[in-house]
Amino acid sequence: MECLFGGVIPNLLAGNTVVFKISEECPLVGKLIEDTMLSHNLPEGVFSEVYGDGEVGLKLVQEDIDLIWFTGSTKVGQQLFKLAGEKFIKAILELGGSNPCIVFEDVDIEKIVDKIYAKRFKLCGQTCDALKRLIVHESIADKLIEALKQKIQSQKVGDPENPETDMGSLVAKRQLDLLKSQIKDAIDKGAKVVIGGNSPEGVNGAFYLPTLLTNITKNMKVWNEEVFGPALPVITFRTEEEAISLANDTIYGLGSIVFTKDSGRAERIASKINSGTVEINDTLHWLSCNPFGGYKKSGMGREHGVVGFRELCQIKVISREK
Repeated sequence: MECLFGGVIPNLLAGNTVVFKISEECPLVGKLIEDTMLSHNLPEGVFSEVYGDGEVGLKLVQEDIDLIWFTGSTKVGQQLFKLAGEKFIKAILELGGSNPCIVFEDVDIEKIVDKIYAKRFKLCGQTCDALKRLIVHESIADKLIEALKQKIQSQKVGDPENPETDMGSLVAKRQLDLLKSQIKDAIDKGAKVVIGGNSPEGVNGAFYLPTLLTNITKNMKVWNEEVFGPALPVITFRTEEEAISLANDTIYGLGSIVFTKDSGRAERIASKINSGTVEINDTLHWLSCNPFGGYKKSGMGREHGVVGFRELCQIKVISREK
């Protein structure tokens, strides 16, 4: 519901009218949003919704509009930014991510395993702000990988309507095919599958088992592309400088995580990671007051908080005599 609370509601509060197009992958969610909004006696034309694929979205942004607010892929975001430049209007873009998580040798592994698992595998790994690259100090890598393996083994993949299920399917077969190609590329280049690496037996659909990969090299797609599914590449480091370099070795810069008991080191690392948010240890950046957005190809502009609200406004100064 990020599209609702990050885009629709703030724009309405700022006094903007909204024409909203939800992803063609989830039209029923869009219908729920539309029914909810229109049940509150909004003035005609303040909120309206359209449905369809990218062609509908293209037609929408070509109309007489003043602002583009978009959450989605970097590829589409770049196309929209080009259109915004031609129209000379503002674009707020929340795009893809390949969030790093740096784990130093002084952590308590048992206390961080659940958070690492949730940050990577919730919603089947299909969130832009998910943890997507695990960067672990070499002295504890084997122990952390084993702990994650045991956590994954306890999870059940299958029918999302079954209350015993922990993970459902990917959003579409095309997303499953992309994930399979990324993992095959990694294996072909020498990656090792610790657990997972295939679809579960006995279920039909776009299902894939939560997967851990080691022996990662920088020429692999799972390292240099966004992986939008339940796969986590793990790479090791020796020095603080190497960890920072690995974290920043991406075209993205949405979010990041640092685990260490050394507060001074945590602050140094946080200041040097090129991302819009940094979580240190057992904290969350998801507060309504915190602006959210990315560096590099993770987008531009910010959502949420005072900073995000100002993004939706056109500032005017009126000077008058008393």
